[in-house]
Amino acid sequence: MELKNKIINSASKLFMDKGYEKTSVQDIMNDCKVSKGGLYHHFASKEDIMLTIVDKVIDDISISIVRVFKDKKLTPTEKLLIWIKQKTDITATNKKLIIRIFESNKHVLIREEYLNKLRKKIYPLLIKNARDGVKTGEFKMKYPEEMMKLILVMREGIRMPLHSSSQKDVQKLILATAHTTEIIMGLKENTIMDFLKIP
Repeated sequence: MELKNKIINSASKLFMDKGYEKTSVQDIMNDCKVSKGGLYHHFASKEDIMLTIVDKVIDDISISIVRVFKDKKLTPTEKLLIWIKQKTDITATNKKLIIRIFESNKHVLIREEYLNKLRKKIYPLLIKNARDGVKTGEFKMKYPEEMMKLILVMREGIRMPLHSSSQKDVQKLILATAHTTEIIMGLKENTIMDFLKIP
């Protein structure tokens, strides 16, 4: 297990620094000082290593988010705001790696795998929270499940241009996404922006 983690850590660092395509299996072997047999004992290919890293990123995201949505002391609005904040913090922590996953059409399958696994773990919690918020009157939307899916698709889409956008453009995208989420969910204007302390 120690060797497997060593390979994952080396590959993560190289994928972030050089990009997935420009990193070879030999680069990973050299960086973590492992033999070919040692690497292939744990992973079938470079893609297999990347998919394992994707799983780790998703687990990091899921653990804290699941805890929030299972907390009965929080209101649906509080859960939504904490999810947005945590997602922003986690994305910032893993930003370089997530950008590498999203930046190239050469690894569409890896990107789709990332999104599918994330959807499977997180979507049901968010949709249940949306329904709960409608019941309590906190969210004012007619079709909570469908509207939440729209918000999630929009939030996924914001990652796509991140690697090629200026900091100012990224900030505008974040503001537009927050504003649109408030409108869709019937939240008071600036609820999200005030919580995230976005100027």
